[in-house]
Amino acid sequence: MGNKIYLIALILLAVKVLVLPFAQPIDADAYSRLILAESWLAEPSFSPSSQWLPVHFYLLGLGLKIWHNTLLIPALISALFSSLTVIPLFRFLKSLTTEKGAFIATVLFAFSPLVFSNSIQGLSMALFIFLFASAIYSLSKSIQNHKWIWTGMILFALAALTRYEAWIMLPVVGYWLFRSGYRWQWIFLCTAPIIWLIYSNSINLEGFQWITDSMNEEMPISAENRLRRIWFFPFSLFVGFGPILIYAFLKKGEGDEKNRIFLIPFLYLLTTYLLLSSIGTLLLQHRFTIFLLFLLTPFLSVKLRTVSIKTLAGALILTIGLSFVYNQKGTKPIPRLHDQEIIAITDYIKNKQGSFIIRFIGWEETYYIARQLKHQGKKIRLYDGENLEGFDYCISYKIENATPEFETNKFQIDKIN
Repeated sequence: MGNKIYLIALILLAVKVLVLPFAQPIDADAYSRLILAESWLAEPSFSPSSQWLPVHFYLLGLGLKIWHNTLLIPALISALFSSLTVIPLFRFLKSLTTEKGAFIATVLFAFSPLVFSNSIQGLSMALFIFLFASAIYSLSKSIQNHKWIWTGMILFALAALTRYEAWIMLPVVGYWLFRSGYRWQWIFLCTAPIIWLIYSNSINLEGFQWITDSMNEEMPISAENRLRRIWFFPFSLFVGFGPILIYAFLKKGEGDEKNRIFLIPFLYLLTTYLLLSSIGTLLLQHRFTIFLLFLLTPFLSVKLRTVSIKTLAGALILTIGLSFVYNQKGTKPIPRLHDQEIIAITDYIKNKQGSFIIRFIGWEETYYIARQLKHQGKKIRLYDGENLEGFDYCISYKIENATPEFETNKFQIDKIN
């Protein structure tokens, strides 16, 4: 099965490229990252954002330099790295269990509807998972060959400059390094976050408490809402892996007590997520679950090592099928607008010349329109104020008794000048 993993990577990439015409970029952060990447390309700096980590911007900016297609390049970069992730993940899992168990867990992760959907949206998670998987594989190799330690540390540093989840995992990785005899190397891993914090604080004039400083007032969370927040991530895990996840936890086998050690990183991150979400500082979005799914793969590779390939195929079909049943946004493997009515708006303005004001008409709708117009090279502004001077059209929610130039059931386009 070792050679089959390369075939899986190729199949994944081919499938993702084929579904791109049917996918609709709907994530607001993906659009914001695109804008910042273009700004970095125009004026390169160590960190184009005082809040987001920089490595993804470097890659996105370089991709746009090669081919300035703002719709396809972000998605293709994510699709490529998410497909390549199966190689280091499989090799790492194979060092923990049987080749078959590693293959099953890798395929379950790669074809999870949450992982698949995120990998074609132009976000940073796909790159982060690839870097983290490669880092962990390299660090595990360093036990037999010390030369791998530097490769692992560099890859982990890059992961730590891609997403904050790597920072959360520093104690876990640090403990493993101490146990493996690499005592001072953990300090090197901490340098990437420290350098970025110092740079962000001094250059961008942001305080170290920028998250709390940005909140004007604390929003009270009701008991019902708190329970909903606590329940979100366990439910999201079920969406990601489906019923086979419950089977894995209930299945008894040899060495179960020893195998539970593989759950420690997962439980550590899950506890962190639950605490942050319960107090309202972590968004309830399925994309954050992807790293939890990744951390579950060592446990699944051991528990499911005797499962047949036929059962694996059935589990995947069931998991993907169920993703279309859930009534939450973001569970389906191909990202699509919840309200397809907005397509009529984008179709109408494609041939319009001029500049556009886009009122906030929902997260998906606002940023979908903005990305479509940006791809066409039109001047746009996301704005809810009253001063519309200098723009030709305004896109907003439908207003009663208005006479817009174009309207649908929910939205309208007004000619300003």
